[in-house]
Amino acid sequence: MLPSELENFFNKSGLKVARYSRGEFSIYCPFHDDSTASLFVNPVKGLFNCFAGCIKGSNGIAPLLKKVETGLDVQFMMRFPDLIMVEEEEEEAPTVDINVDRLPLATVNDYLLRRHITEETIKEFDIKYHLGYDALIVPINDRQGNLVSYLRRNLNSNPRYMNAKGTLVSQLIFPYDRFEATEGQLVVVEGVFDAIRAHQEGFKNVVSTLGGQIRRGQLKILMEYAREIVLCPDRDKEGVTIAEKNVQLLERYGIPYGFTRPLGSSKDLAESTKVDLAVTPSFILDFGQKSIKNFLGVR
Repeated sequence: MLPSELENFFNKSGLKVARYSRGEFSIYCPFHDDSTASLFVNPVKGLFNCFAGCIKGSNGIAPLLKKVETGLDVQFMMRFPDLIMVEEEEEEAPTVDINVDRLPLATVNDYLLRRHITEETIKEFDIKYHLGYDALIVPINDRQGNLVSYLRRNLNSNPRYMNAKGTLVSQLIFPYDRFEATEGQLVVVEGVFDAIRAHQEGFKNVVSTLGGQIRRGQLKILMEYAREIVLCPDRDKEGVTIAEKNVQLLERYGIPYGFTRPLGSSKDLAESTKVDLAVTPSFILDFGQKSIKNFLGVR
């Protein structure tokens, strides 16, 4: 991304640039009669300030762009996804070291049966089994298919999910090396087995954020490939909480979003007997004025 690309975007959007220096654009403010270019914008740091007092902000320039023109913030994030603010602390999670390559492949067990995961899918995603922990091990790859982490799903002990030591969740989505947006949409689910089940059925537009909540770094990844995010939360209280946080993040950056949900009474996508109606591009349901809680049918 070059300063000239940003300058062209600003000029075409009605933000006439007077000069650029050290990451900061001096712009003629469109909100008052301005002959001195009193609006200073630093897209990388997410800062903007009109010294005439019109507008200012310090956590991304989306509010400035929204005020200039409806939808301009979305155009900006689609064009420059690297400028989504990603500074955030990683949440601490239980971790454990395992040599994934030396583990045997998992076999179809009760847990995988309830999620309709087949032997072919176990092989395709290289799902392993750790006898000592009685746990499934799911390799996590980068975009190029290199193993960078794993998720451990304990079958008979808590916590149920554990990340590999040093996992940088905000820099990963699952399956990073396999997903493809469909008609500009990506469906975000909570668990990796939800995503695995969808891919098993041929729907590559489904991704997991390794827990459901979208981190800002993950949003940056998603918006490199999609124009719209569709949330498919689990049908429980935790799913409602996660969905509410995701909506706050998406609205903060002006990202278009929609909702879908597991079919029937299934708690999550993996347990659904049918996946296709929930993840095809025409699936977005009429959310209307319902709360997320009512939409999911959570009491």
